[in-house]
Amino acid sequence: MLNEVFQKANAIQFISAREWKEKNAPNDIVVYCVGTVGINLIHTLSEIGLRPAACSDSNQSKWGKKIAGIEVIPPKEIVKRCHNPKVIIALLHSFKRHFPVITESLRALGVAEIIHHSELRCISELQGKNLIFTSYTDILPVLEHEKEIDMLYDYMSDDISKQMLRSYLFERIGFMSSFELSAQGIYFDESIYSKHEREVFIDCGAYDGDTLESFLSRYTDFTAYWAIEPDESNVIRLKKKMEDLSVDISAIHVISKAVSDICGELSFMSGEGTGSHISDQGIVKVLSVTLDSVLRKQVPTVIKMDIEGAEQRALDGACEIIQTYRPVLAICVYHYPRDLWEIPLWIKERFPFYHLYLRAYDDGDVVCYAVPTERLAIKGDAK
Repeated sequence: MLNEVFQKANAIQFISAREWKEKNAPNDIVVYCVGTVGINLIHTLSEIGLRPAACSDSNQSKWGKKIAGIEVIPPKEIVKRCHNPKVIIALLHSFKRHFPVITESLRALGVAEIIHHSELRCISELQGKNLIFTSYTDILPVLEHEKEIDMLYDYMSDDISKQMLRSYLFERIGFMSSFELSAQGIYFDESIYSKHEREVFIDCGAYDGDTLESFLSRYTDFTAYWAIEPDESNVIRLKKKMEDLSVDISAIHVISKAVSDICGELSFMSGEGTGSHISDQGIVKVLSVTLDSVLRKQVPTVIKMDIEGAEQRALDGACEIIQTYRPVLAICVYHYPRDLWEIPLWIKERFPFYHLYLRAYDDGDVVCYAVPTERLAIKGDAK
């Protein structure tokens, strides 16, 4: 069960941002890795009185740019420009794999103090905000939603999912844990759901076609593939990849829009690669559609969503097709702190015919699978 998780979470001692600053004086704060996680962290730290002195990234195209008025500098400039720099590495994806490598490279440049951004979880001002990409710093939701998390644990359909949930929660609250990463391909976990002879795959958050490539490596015969992606630069790469395919692409359709609960216009943070997302701070406007509207004449068999925190709104706009066609759902549940339990519980409460599974993958993705009985990989092996 999860009692030990909640006991350890309740034992965590929080301190104020001012106390953290005094404890780490006279270090200059430097945020390293200015992707979506890093950008959000820079803004949040600035708001609570911990404004970084600089930010840095190994990507040369980012050097010289400013984030919240703070310049992105080359890694080799950190020790030259900052006094006793304390570098906070802002990584969500693959941080277990990349953190040691980045740490080693920074130490070679003379940086002595390096932490992962999850070590900021003790700062009280970071708690309870439920901001995107803050699952490793905002742990208050775990304490406030014990009942819901326990309910999710009971709904899990296999022991792997239960162990995964327990270990992932331990990791989020700051305790070392080891959970089994799925050896199956993300979104195509054949240990959970079986193939459909006439698959209609809906790819929400198609990025540059990475999921499409995985799909085509597994399916030689299918009815349709719908790639939905709002970021213009990603769509360009996706279409280029399609041109280079050696298969008939007549059944592959691209929709250059966002998926949401409304058909309209939304603000969007573009140009972030995999991290492009719907945001009130976005300066780009994109058109949005609901799956109920755009797939009205389709019979979806699998719906995948990796749309950087917009999963719940997209599901709200897909209730009709989910109820009617009972597709397999493969939904990312790690972007917001509460997604981990809120999205699976929403699915189970509205569509009780689903069996729920949880899997983690090598790139840091955590996916909830919702599978109707007729698509279970092993019939009769789930609750």
